[in-house]
Amino acid sequence: MILFPLILFFILTSLIASNYFILRPASNQYYLTATLNPLSFIVSKRLYSLNSEEKDHIKSVISIEDLTSIRSDYEIPMFHKGKVNRVTSEQYNSFIVTYLKIVSKNLDLFFQNRIKLFIATLGTLKNTFYYDDALLADYPLQKTTMGKFKILKSPVSVGLNKFLNNYIDISKKYSFALWRADWCLILAIICMLLAKVLPYSALISALLLLRITLVFLTSPAALFKYIYSLYLFGFLILPFVLLEYFEYKKRKVENAASTTVVSKSTDYFHD
Repeated sequence: MILFPLILFFILTSLIASNYFILRPASNQYYLTATLNPLSFIVSKRLYSLNSEEKDHIKSVISIEDLTSIRSDYEIPMFHKGKVNRVTSEQYNSFIVTYLKIVSKNLDLFFQNRIKLFIATLGTLKNTFYYDDALLADYPLQKTTMGKFKILKSPVSVGLNKFLNNYIDISKKYSFALWRADWCLILAIICMLLAKVLPYSALISALLLLRITLVFLTSPAALFKYIYSLYLFGFLILPFVLLEYFEYKKRKVENAASTTVVSKSTDYFHD
């Protein structure tokens, strides 16, 4: 009984993910997306702080001009418009090391960028994107980075993919009520704080928040799909929390009754 909501949660998450996500991330070209948004934000603010070696490592991936001029706080247009170069493993590794160094020296800007993007990802701002990356482009797909390096693949079910897109297209008009996950995040934190009363809910919340932390640190755009697991969690955890709470109350009553019986037995023998 306890495991059923957890199993249902993972089944629904897997079903939607397999049909809605149409990217093949097994490529260094795609892994670069985790760095472009915060890097473009930092470099646009503090280009003067970069040394020549850092600039060279960045240029091996994308020109400084494209990085800073073709950017958005909520997306990575420089990637979608094919401005990212094909990189070797050596270039990729050097770029990642440089990126981490730049972030470590500019943590204030990094977290400013991450917080702004994450708030939008939760669906609380008008800058949230409810479609997959490929559907954001208003230019020929073959000219995008994903088309050029063949990162795209077809969804498992084209029909379900279209249905989800059409549903979101209609329902996003009411996104202030339907498509926001800030309350789900608050619920997960509450479950964590009530670990003594809701141990299983707290465990699920802890595992989920680990993933959400990774999303917070690496998401390239304010795409709602990145926090689908959190969104589904909000709906599926509510009956689970009620079930756990009633079981907790039941155990408490049983323990109290057991304690009373033991106390009366002790008093009887003393008499």
